[in-house]
Amino acid sequence: RMNLAALAEETGNAAEAMQEYRSALAELPANIAPNLSAEILDNLGRLEGHAGLFNPGESAQRKAAELYAREGNCDGVRRALSILGSILIEVGSTEDAEAYLSAALQRDCQSLIFLSEPAAQKADLTWAGDRASRAQSNAPHPAAVDSCRRIPHLPESADAALFRALIALSDAASLAGDAQSSFKCLQAAHAYISTPRRALRLANALGSYFLDQDDALQARQWFTRALVDADQAELPLTHEGRGVAHLGLAQSALQSRDLTAAADQAARALKLACARGDAGQIISALRTIAAAQLARGEHAVALRALQLAAALIERVPIGELDAETRATYLATQHGVFEELIDLLIASAGEDTAHANANAVWQALTESERGRSRALQYARNQTDENVETLGAYAGKQSSAYQEMLQRLALTSAAAGPETNWEAALAALEQTLSPSQASHDVLSADRFLAELKRLDATFIEFASGRELMYAFICDESGVHVVKLGKRAAINGAATALSTLLRASESAATDVALSARRVAELVLWPLSARLGHKRLLIAPEEMLHFIPFAILPWAQQQKGLVLHQVELAMVPSAFFLTARNPPPRSGKPSFELFGDPVFGLTRWRLDCFRPRTQPPVGESLSVRSVAQWSDSLPPLPASRSEVLGIEALARRSWPSVAVAVHLGCAATAQALRQAETHHADVLHIATHGFVDARRPRLSALILTRESAEISGNGIFSLFDMLATANPARIVVLSACDTSAGR
Repeated sequence: RMNLAALAEETGNAAEAMQEYRSALAELPANIAPNLSAEILDNLGRLEGHAGLFNPGESAQRKAAELYAREGNCDGVRRALSILGSILIEVGSTEDAEAYLSAALQRDCQSLIFLSEPAAQKADLTWAGDRASRAQSNAPHPAAVDSCRRIPHLPESADAALFRALIALSDAASLAGDAQSSFKCLQAAHAYISTPRRALRLANALGSYFLDQDDALQARQWFTRALVDADQAELPLTHEGRGVAHLGLAQSALQSRDLTAAADQAARALKLACARGDAGQIISALRTIAAAQLARGEHAVALRALQLAAALIERVPIGELDAETRATYLATQHGVFEELIDLLIASAGEDTAHANANAVWQALTESERGRSRALQYARNQTDENVETLGAYAGKQSSAYQEMLQRLALTSAAAGPETNWEAALAALEQTLSPSQASHDVLSADRFLAELKRLDATFIEFASGRELMYAFICDESGVHVVKLGKRAAINGAATALSTLLRASESAATDVALSARRVAELVLWPLSARLGHKRLLIAPEEMLHFIPFAILPWAQQQKGLVLHQVELAMVPSAFFLTARNPPPRSGKPSFELFGDPVFGLTRWRLDCFRPRTQPPVGESLSVRSVAQWSDSLPPLPASRSEVLGIEALARRSWPSVAVAVHLGCAATAQALRQAETHHADVLHIATHGFVDARRPRLSALILTRESAEISGNGIFSLFDMLATANPARIVVLSACDTSAGR
């Protein structure tokens, strides 16, 4: 079966190769031949990662590393960790990726084996000491960059894993915008190109590097060199490296405005990617075809290509991804939706009576697809019976793999390699609209809800460079081009900074608010005539209070003086089915004024420990170190007591549980789930790690001196909590900034 899998992979049939590897695993108990089982697992995981099956791919690599470690196989561990790091880069978990890749480069075999044992993957292979200070930065950790500069002397058998790790570290540095470090990793990888296959991969990596530097000439030279290396290695036409090279040639041709070559090379890459079931490369090829056709003025063709890319993105079975990977994936791939919005709005025309209403509505629905994927997923989770979620996710995954197999078959019948029209038609046959996985926003239902609310709805949406506003009421939908994203985000950032500064002059705040209003509110004034105003913000607009913006250029009043204002996540939110209201009085769980820092906790809350200390991972420790330095939040006590008083005045016998100071613990928040409160209010500091989402947390009062991390309510706690509260308030003045 391994031979059949290898043959299928060589001929570009990734779906068949994955099936053969799975069959081999089913027939071979891991305890019979651990090394062989590990080899099968890391081949399977590599293919699953390319196919977009991120969670199975990651799981396979972890199991492979564990089996290799059990057998003392250092080279195998290096290989599994290098592939695991590559998969994590695909979904944007760059710091996890850097950790595993740097571990793959270390010399000490025993340490490497320890890190790959079952409990090792529990302890984060990361640099815990300063993660908190880097959480707001995209820069790669210096240790990851140093790994590319100081490669230990290792046996030749480790070359393949070292090479793969260096290429992946280059990718991580590139994603972080560190071109210099990216190039240093590629230079280091040059020492390990002992085979034509590695030469092919390095040539493709160098081509991608020069593409990022807008050097189309050098990029084209390296991608051409990659195809020569593929010929020398006698690789089949469907080999992954050839597809990467053709896509790179398409993108370099696009940079140099050779539109015919760009479309032809992208079509070739698309067909090869379909044959292999490589979802990421299919999406990239479709975007390149769209860009080439748009530059030619072929808007309809560009629209077809981008809509197919969006349809494929939505087929990835996120229901079976683990919590962190799912959160990261949902935050990616926005580029496709941004390009769709630009294209549809351009075809709709400006905000005039002659604008194409259908195109405007279609642009809004594409904006909704991009912004509300997480919300739709959450709704699907609540709609499904909890006991059947696992089976539901399994069906999603199976359907996705069947779709990849159909793609390979339709691609084979799509005609000449450079026929992009045939390639798009073949994809449309497989990704038919009837199979769409997203809920379509109903115009009738949405506009009727706005009429019922007597409301105007504004949804801000980003294109590649511009920001737009969709303005909706019962009469229909209109769109206004507001201006450059950078200018709008800059103005919003300036206002947010002034509002949070302790000594800002009122005149400075007023001028800054006026500047934001000039950019995002006043261009819409003619259409704001209803009692309520509902706003779905975008980017930095999330961080400003629209209520304090001046309502109009010639009037002194603010927004809060003119309309009832509410912020909403999306238009989809307004049409989603709501649970029936509960009968009787509401109940409340209120948390505030936690005790931060060990010294203050000892003074205010210390009590003898009644339970033995529990070990903690490096990741928990690093967040805890940050939390110990946080300033207290005494005003949050007044806030919570004020809410309690208001609730008791409104409902004299209402149930209100108040957790303040020493009582505002993470354990109390976990237990609140069982109290079935209607309103859960939490006023505390938050920690957000954009590079490793699972480390994000709410910081509450610790319960012991021995366990530094026990005051942390982590992302995993949140995801594991089935809290039935109808309203959850995370009270914040500056989210995740520690103020």
